[in-house]
Amino acid sequence: MSKQLQTSATLLRYCVGIDVSKDTLQICVSVIDSHGKVTIKGTCKVNNKITGFDSLLSWVKKHCKDLSLPLRFVMEATGTHSQGFITNK
Repeated sequence: MSKQLQTSATLLRYCVGIDVSKDTLQICVSVIDSHGKVTIKGTCKVNNKITGFDSLLSWVKKHCKDLSLPLRFVMEATGTHSQGFITNK
């Protein structure tokens, strides 16, 4: 039985998942590698208001250290609750 060579994984992209509610945004930052492994870098909760959006962006910057990787934001469609974040109002 031969051993398979394992290659080191390359990081592909960051993903910021946003769970939207009327009052808060629950945030999760993860990174996926070329082997399909997803690693959670951190989670937080911010207010669903303009001040929360600013703190969300600062928090994401702290967890996405490799600026060469693409950064994707994904969120559920929740009608009016997500409109403030999308339009930054």
